[in-house]
Amino acid sequence: MLAADLEAVDQDPDAGEGYYKHVLRAYPLDVPRFAGRTIGDFEAEQKAAGRRLYITRLRRAGEILEHDPGTRIELGDTLAVSAVRGDLVAYDARSHIGVETDDSELLGYRTETLHVVVTGRRRDAARGDRDAARGDRTVRTIGTLRHEEFMPGVFIEGHWRRGADLRVRLDSTVERGDTLGLTGPRHRVDAAAAVLGKPVPTSFATEMVWIALGLFLGGCLGIPALHAAGAPLSLSTSTGALLMGPVFGWIRSKYPTYGNLPSAAQWLMGTLGLCVFVTVVGLNAGLNAGPTFVPGLREAGWPLLLWGTAVTTLPLLAGFLYGHFVQRLHLPILLGALAGAQTTTAALGALTERARSQIPALGTTVPYALGNVLLTMWGSVIVLLRR
Repeated sequence: MLAADLEAVDQDPDAGEGYYKHVLRAYPLDVPRFAGRTIGDFEAEQKAAGRRLYITRLRRAGEILEHDPGTRIELGDTLAVSAVRGDLVAYDARSHIGVETDDSELLGYRTETLHVVVTGRRRDAARGDRDAARGDRTVRTIGTLRHEEFMPGVFIEGHWRRGADLRVRLDSTVERGDTLGLTGPRHRVDAAAAVLGKPVPTSFATEMVWIALGLFLGGCLGIPALHAAGAPLSLSTSTGALLMGPVFGWIRSKYPTYGNLPSAAQWLMGTLGLCVFVTVVGLNAGLNAGPTFVPGLREAGWPLLLWGTAVTTLPLLAGFLYGHFVQRLHLPILLGALAGAQTTTAALGALTERARSQIPALGTTVPYALGNVLLTMWGSVIVLLRR
């Protein structure tokens, strides 16, 4: 249900899709009316028709010529055409250019898929001082961006904002700080990335300095303590580290070039940390609470167990009803918030697994931090109240 609500895709690493949206084809030119025009003329014609077709390179007399808008196309040339599949089918290259052929050398150029954090600074500078002086603040969308002069042969395959995966739609706005997935010939992708913002190459290395800095600052935040009636009131180092998690996560969402943490490292830290936590809690419960549980139950009676169940269940039910009917929160966000309020990492793990998405974690961070703060401080408050 959660996966369907979020329209999550299958995350099986061994599964794939048979449909490729962006294709590369080779066509020997044998249609006389096509000859004589330049590559720039052809691409401008396709742009005016609303189609994304580009001639990335061509072969002439055995020599491969790279993309140049001023190159004039001649009969006998073999053209490497990069296009959106639907646009290529609509264009009918067989009748306009020639019969498709297989030319592995012509089509075997280096391609690249690169994530780019949009800053817009170089792009704004490229517009010139005249546009800057008049305060040109044109809203950029995927549709307008893909027709920029630095985008021929480069396709946008992904769009992310603050860690959330957005659908690539022509009317989607592109804001500063968004991450775009570009694909195409390597030299053209690198050129487009340099104009759009800062490229973020795929890396499997974890920035341990970033993690260590978060733990250090969290520990410093949790060390100070107030003393009331001899009882210390503090966040504790563990709660301080938990509070730094949302802060550093927010910084990472605003500046994705910092704090790289691959998904495999996230899985290891989350799973290993949860297993160690459950093990420690189980050992402590067995060593400390085990011998006193049955005598305590005999002394207090079954109402103690029933009241404990009510105290745990009723807040969850009240929070769900309030969030669903009053605040109108989406179900994945609401369930994540309830898991955070209960400071239950295992529940969040189950939610993200069933949803096949990290969206429920968006509702967890603040309630989880507040829950840990209250859990830590109210223990000392209750001790003070019993004195």
